[in-house]
Amino acid sequence: GYGRACLHLSSLGWTCVGVDFVPEAIEGARARIDAAGLADRVTFHRADVSELGFLNEPYDFILDVGCLHSQPEAVCNRYAGHVARLCRPGGLYLLFAHLGDGSETDQGRWITQTRLDSLFVPNFVIERFELGTTTVADETWRSGWFWMRRGESA
Repeated sequence: GYGRACLHLSSLGWTCVGVDFVPEAIEGARARIDAAGLADRVTFHRADVSELGFLNEPYDFILDVGCLHSQPEAVCNRYAGHVARLCRPGGLYLLFAHLGDGSETDQGRWITQTRLDSLFVPNFVIERFELGTTTVADETWRSGWFWMRRGESA
């Protein structure tokens, strides 16, 4: 996105890597980080979330605010594999997702909790989740935050 999470985390001393496939989002994110004087703590990459093979470090913390839930099934599978590969054992994956019930109207727009389990529980333990709703304009839908800890031996 526009680098808000990287801006906040880098201002707290974290070294961050941000990924988005929209060039304008990356440009806006870089401008924010540069203006804050934090360019030495943040790297941005323009890439598809299903093609993260260029990232190799084990990360302590991976954050996804609103990306996974709108991806096709094949992309979700590849993305979950990358998250498992990139999150160090004991590391935290924090996900915000719009939640659906699996109905036809949800297809390609939201993700179910059952699907999240199938993607991540083999490698992660869901430590906590908070369900709620998201409202944009006059539309409201279910959403949730999921704190997932990478297994030590996964």
